[in-house]
Amino acid sequence: MKGTRWSHDYDSKILDFFKLGNRGTKFTTIRECFWLLPPRGFVLFCCNGTAIGDPGLEGFGIIARDHESNVIGTISVGLGMDSSYIDKSFAVVWAIEWAINLKCDKIIIRSDSKTVIEDFQEESIQWCFKTRWLRAKSCLVQICYEHCYKETNFSADSLAKKGVKLQMREIEHHAGRPAHLIKIEMPNRKYYRFF
Repeated sequence: MKGTRWSHDYDSKILDFFKLGNRGTKFTTIRECFWLLPPRGFVLFCCNGTAIGDPGLEGFGIIARDHESNVIGTISVGLGMDSSYIDKSFAVVWAIEWAINLKCDKIIIRSDSKTVIEDFQEESIQWCFKTRWLRAKSCLVQICYEHCYKETNFSADSLAKKGVKLQMREIEHHAGRPAHLIKIEMPNRKYYRFF
């Protein structure tokens, strides 16, 4: 058989010979999404937690950005063994406490975990975080919680993956943008969701 184009009769003969059949695609819809800057006067904390197994080795990452898209700093933390919900919640609490250390009074917490964001908005936080969260939020003027898509939260995801590789309670903190964080989200750029 000879040919240079797909979807010819010889393609289906090869698939039939090896009994491969037709392969469907996993994704059926593609949508555009955007990363948004925080308004002037706010600092944005993008948070994410990740795990190898659930429960398994856990870590979380946070990236702080100002209203001009500048990276203020990053944090990666190793948590040891835990569940995915716990590490994503822990990242939010750490972000609020970090905001106090940075002398911020108005912040936006952004995460791709809809459950975690809804729980913080409704103030139904797990008991293990509640005291720290109440103490930290009382020091701030305003906290906004925003859900985002994972396609616009990849820098926090990268930092969380770095956290998984750290030992339990090991912290890696950088002022500004660290050299290992090659890509960050940018405003006015299209990102795509496949689902």
